[in-house]
Amino acid sequence: MTRAVTVVDLGFGDAGKGALVDGLVARHRAELVVRFNGGAQAGHTVVTPEGRSHTFSQLGAGSFRPGTQTLLARHVVVHPGALLFEARHLEEQGVASPLARLAIARRALLSTPWHQLLGRARELLRGAARHGSCGVGVGEARRAHLEDPSASLFAKDLTDPARLHRLLNQGREAARELARTELAALRDDEAGREVLRTLDDPEVNRRTVELFSHVARAVRLLDEEGVRRLVTFGEQLVLEGAQGVLLDEDFGFHPYTTWSRTTFAHADELLDEVGFEGARVRLGVLRTYGVRHGPGPFPSEDAQLAAALPEPHNAAGPWQGEFRVGWCDLVAARYAVAACGGIDGLWVSHADRVAQLWRPAACVAYVEPTGERLVDLPLLEPSDASDVHLEALTRLGERVGRCQPILEDLSGFGRAEDFVAAMASRVGVPLAGVSWGPTRQEQRPVDERLGNP
Repeated sequence: MTRAVTVVDLGFGDAGKGALVDGLVARHRAELVVRFNGGAQAGHTVVTPEGRSHTFSQLGAGSFRPGTQTLLARHVVVHPGALLFEARHLEEQGVASPLARLAIARRALLSTPWHQLLGRARELLRGAARHGSCGVGVGEARRAHLEDPSASLFAKDLTDPARLHRLLNQGREAARELARTELAALRDDEAGREVLRTLDDPEVNRRTVELFSHVARAVRLLDEEGVRRLVTFGEQLVLEGAQGVLLDEDFGFHPYTTWSRTTFAHADELLDEVGFEGARVRLGVLRTYGVRHGPGPFPSEDAQLAAALPEPHNAAGPWQGEFRVGWCDLVAARYAVAACGGIDGLWVSHADRVAQLWRPAACVAYVEPTGERLVDLPLLEPSDASDVHLEALTRLGERVGRCQPILEDLSGFGRAEDFVAAMASRVGVPLAGVSWGPTRQEQRPVDERLGNP
């Protein structure tokens, strides 16, 4: 049976999407993984049963399986430099010619060194009010495209050195002008001077064109018909989402959000566009405890949990900020499911770590400063008046940020199996499967559609 399984994160990211995608691809011998949103800021760590490890950024997290291809769809912001770096690391892990198994939609937006520079500069200027950023230029590329689409570079331009040179030079001049005006204050700060130093390197654009041209020779660039043929060719397809629903540009707590739709929206759009006629399964992933990388509201945060649950693959970074830990937040999870328009099943990761909690608890409601109990968050549907909608999301985020968690034990005897079952029940969705460790061997599907075919 032809089937497409789409995986999204119901939190702020880092729930274990990559490991689940690796397992789905291996169990179903999936021919293709589609990255349908986000960009190089994604970090999906996969640990194989034999001990190999890789944090997938743009390549699909099923790439350890020989022959499985990756498609970067048109809503992905492609970072060619990071792509080459990632492919090199995968080759060191024994994966042969990963770029030969990569296809990129010609309409996908490219990020450049100037997007990366400006994104970092804007984040530094925010000072203590930083929003959190991965510092790879995804948001800045989206911002620039919305302001002036004619100045944007797309994957189709990778084969056009003249256009690359022209628009990269244009991007550099725009960055230099901003450095003279609204970014001038950065010259007084060492970190700011380091970011702006790239502006004084006359070789950046030449090296960038060489790098982009190398990528163009190594991958396949697909038009709409090519995308349609690739997506509809095989029997098993996995669509791998980036980041988390609570960071979504339409539903997240602004301004601590991403420049991307992190629900199923772009995946559904792609399947509709290509006329996919097979079965569709929508999976949401959630840890047994909460995590958030960087600033923003996080009512269930508990610093003691961070000490009890050390993170093997995520660390504080200069752009993302601190990796924070808290109790499983069922209020936020229900909000994420509603933002997605529902899901077919919940996959719970990190079930093996329930034993490290000193009580089998989760956040079942919030209490506001007024003493009012808040069980469910209001869903704010996007409107044509984008500024009004962003203001409403900002107010919602501020409201959530003032709340305190109400914790409740989900399992009287602390059994992880009961805890996981109670999570799914409280979120109001079927339990699709559970991960009891970092590799695909510890994954236990409950939904028969996700087991061995």
